[in-house]
Amino acid sequence: MALSQQIVAKGCGNVATEGVGEKSDDLSPKALPSLGTLIACVLLAGACSSSSPRSTTVTGPSSVSSNPSSSTAPAPTSIQVGVLGNAPPTLEPGQSKQFWALGSYADGTTSDLTNTATWRTSNPVVATVSAGGMVTGGGLGHADITASVSSVTGGLGLDVGSLGCRYVVDPPRLVFSEFGGSGSVQVNASASDCRWIVKSDASWLPFSYDPHVSGSGSFGYQVPSNSTPSTRTANLVVLGTDGATTVHSLEQARPITCSYVAIPDHSYFTVSGGSGSFQVVTTPADCRWNLNVPTYSYGPIHITGGFSGTGNGVVTFTVSALPSYYSGQYFEILVVGLSGQNPSGIHTVNIR
Repeated sequence: MALSQQIVAKGCGNVATEGVGEKSDDLSPKALPSLGTLIACVLLAGACSSSSPRSTTVTGPSSVSSNPSSSTAPAPTSIQVGVLGNAPPTLEPGQSKQFWALGSYADGTTSDLTNTATWRTSNPVVATVSAGGMVTGGGLGHADITASVSSVTGGLGLDVGSLGCRYVVDPPRLVFSEFGGSGSVQVNASASDCRWIVKSDASWLPFSYDPHVSGSGSFGYQVPSNSTPSTRTANLVVLGTDGATTVHSLEQARPITCSYVAIPDHSYFTVSGGSGSFQVVTTPADCRWNLNVPTYSYGPIHITGGFSGTGNGVVTFTVSALPSYYSGQYFEILVVGLSGQNPSGIHTVNIR
């Protein structure tokens, strides 16, 4: 009986197609594959058949993923641009500020795009912007800073220019003893055309100053003694004509033991004279005191009651008639402690 068989096995040693003899007795070794080759084909590929031809393909590992399509990040629907720390979009020449970009998406989420967006400036002469959104001022003017992702762009307008006058005081703060003293302050203005004045915000330190010139300068002031039982503070406000301000602050200690306060601390008379009074309030209540009225060649003040005391008391006095040229002058009545270790209380008699 004739044998006719074709064995095809890809990956099984590439067994060749052999045309065997048509006669059944043509069974020479050259005519048939070896028995070992047939067994290997059957086991490895299952491709050997004595009834019909078959082709089998074995595919090796591939570097392409079984799901070759990769997801692409969606583009934002809008981009918001701002300045870090919610700072205003203004710069001085040479100054830098960090801008940020925030993307909003169709699903309601947001994402920080500061380091992935493409940054641009509409006017590189006025401002430049880095790849990470750092903006630096150049020349004076306006520029629009934009951040883009795909075809979506957001932006923010930026102004570069002088921020106006600024003032720095030296020293910014002074501390005084209960006996007061003097202070001196240097005012450094940012430009020679910056104009400023000084005003006190405390009634116990009625100070104001106008240098009548622009630019940097200085001022001095006097702190009166503190006869009150409490530490007190004040601010000398440097106020620029353009609204810019800075503050020199001061603090004054309270008396160590006794305090003497005259209430009221001022009285007012015409040159015709008259009579007046004030209370003496001491802290603590056992503090002893005397009155001291400075003497003048023509003394208008005459004490009529309350020359001394322990604790609270009342002082009465008269003011003699005065020549008209005394108008605008004043006289002081001092409430003096016996130890001399504390500031005196003062009642000031003003002549109008």
